[in-house]
Amino acid sequence: MRRVMLWVMVVGGGLCALTAMADDLPPIRAGLWEIRAGGAGAASGAVQQCIDEPTFREMLQTGQRMMGSACSPLVVRRVGDGFTADIRCLLGPSTMESRSELTGDFQSSYRSVTRTSITPPLLGQGGSTEVSSGRFLGPCGQGMRPGDAIMPDGRRMNVLATMRQIPDIGATVSEIGRMMNGAPPPVRK
Repeated sequence: MRRVMLWVMVVGGGLCALTAMADDLPPIRAGLWEIRAGGAGAASGAVQQCIDEPTFREMLQTGQRMMGSACSPLVVRRVGDGFTADIRCLLGPSTMESRSELTGDFQSSYRSVTRTSITPPLLGQGGSTEVSSGRFLGPCGQGMRPGDAIMPDGRRMNVLATMRQIPDIGATVSEIGRMMNGAPPPVRK
């Protein structure tokens, strides 16, 4: 459970950072991309995702919505051939600070490194470093539509449709933090 919550916070923060940069990023090449991600020296298996520019932009906007009002505006800078983006989120009693460094041409490849710290640690997690990379493979597979992904275990899912179903993570994590500090759960009407 703790690892899942940290993953959700880091991914949400990373997507918020990418959202701020979205207007400055070169357009992503439509087609099938192989994406590898990992943290703390461990890499996940490759995901193959069919993507096009409108779907890419919507995924970034959905990622920003997922963090709700928990995050402050980003500070985005173009650095040489790449970008950096810094974001700060208040998650209950903790502050999450994240810096993403993004490089690549988005036509053949890209690479992202996101370093996140959480002070004080939340759910036993004090932060992480996530590295992801993508490389263009060619046209999307037969029957695939933008947003569709083939996971490392062979399962197929539409990432965008899944993201649309995730509630405001920022508010949820803040509420969990409040309850961990002794506040009663909110009364739902």
